[in-house]
Amino acid sequence: MSAPAWAEWRRGGAPYTVGVEEELMILGGDRLLLTPAAPRVVEALPPVLRERVSPETHASALEIHTEVHRAVADATADLGALRATLARELEVLGLRAASAGTHPLALGLDTQVSPHERYQHIYRDLGELARREPTFALHVHAGVPTPEAALRAYDHLRIHVPLL
Repeated sequence: MSAPAWAEWRRGGAPYTVGVEEELMILGGDRLLLTPAAPRVVEALPPVLRERVSPETHASALEIHTEVHRAVADATADLGALRATLARELEVLGLRAASAGTHPLALGLDTQVSPHERYQHIYRDLGELARREPTFALHVHAGVPTPEAALRAYDHLRIHVPLL
């Protein structure tokens, strides 16, 4: 059995680069509760922003992603600008975005899986595990030149993982 496409090593990319993905909760109403609005939000975004924002597993979540950068400062600036632009677009829709591990009032029973085909497939495969309380995270992707360099980086970082 071969590895899925996302797990294959991609040769040819620029080494020692960084990119960031962030899962954001969509909040609405006076109490800022999770709001399953991701599909309509993505459709309402201008095309240039739609290229950098996508629905996530839960209908109350969006994922934003920076471009690939050579410097962490550039990726940070890109992420900040992306957050600010998305915030303005969400405000027009009467919504807000937030980043935190989980929503303090979210209950698994209230969570809706995104209607996107990929996430419905995950829901069919995993059942209620896919629908449970959503979590939101920030992912940092580091480009390295070879699989061996990636393993060396992992070996050096693993002592720090418990602190993160």
